[in-house]
Amino acid sequence: MPTHRFVPAPFDTVRQRLEKQYEIADYTDGWSREQLLDAFKEHCIEFPEEAKLMTKAWFFNLICSKAPIAPEVDDYFVGKVAHYDLLLELRNRWRLEAARDEFGDRLGVIDGSYRAMLDCCSHICPDWQSIFSLGIDGIYQRSLSGKSVYHQAVATVFDGVKTLLKRFDAVHPTAGLAELASRKAQSFQEALQLSYLFNELIEFDGIQVRSMGRFDKLFSPYYERDIANGTLTRSQAAELLKYYWIKFFAKTRGLVTAS
Repeated sequence: MPTHRFVPAPFDTVRQRLEKQYEIADYTDGWSREQLLDAFKEHCIEFPEEAKLMTKAWFFNLICSKAPIAPEVDDYFVGKVAHYDLLLELRNRWRLEAARDEFGDRLGVIDGSYRAMLDCCSHICPDWQSIFSLGIDGIYQRSLSGKSVYHQAVATVFDGVKTLLKRFDAVHPTAGLAELASRKAQSFQEALQLSYLFNELIEFDGIQVRSMGRFDKLFSPYYERDIANGTLTRSQAAELLKYYWIKFFAKTRGLVTAS
């Protein structure tokens, strides 16, 4: 698999370690929780009238740019960021503020029944086809064509994603991560990497349930092209998939608690 400068150990020999990868992840130096929060508070003081959507997008960009990341040099894929659940905490705080604005001091705010109207949790399915057909930079460039606060927020978010990809490229011996910041995925491995990273980024916000879409339809073009041009074998593809799917199991190891 030429997109990787070395081949990680066979999956079956490291499976137990991979099952615990989130517990044992070793992060590079980056900003602490306190440093990120201090920067966020300063931003809020400087821009008190900023739309919440832009404030959250700015915070997301900051986390992508400054939070510690895990190099995972013995893995095919990267994506772990020490985001300290800061966006989840912000979401929950804003949700409670919205509930208080709506219900005041009524019992609903105290006992949590307001969640029936303001619940932020959902099962989602991202537009994977656009993610693959446009790539990170394509979505970023498209957002620049709009003038709304929403478009500005999207541009800010995807600028952060581009920065994050370049940071991962600097610490992980895998060719192509920096390239994914400026072009679409071209290989089976790159498509898997992009989808895993996107999955992790969505979970910054605490949304832990989503569909990976029609996996066969989305990924088969990359697989078939790599097989046809001789850059991938069936056994190599199977190894990539094992390393890929174990990450989804390892995230919770079957144990999910409500946020």
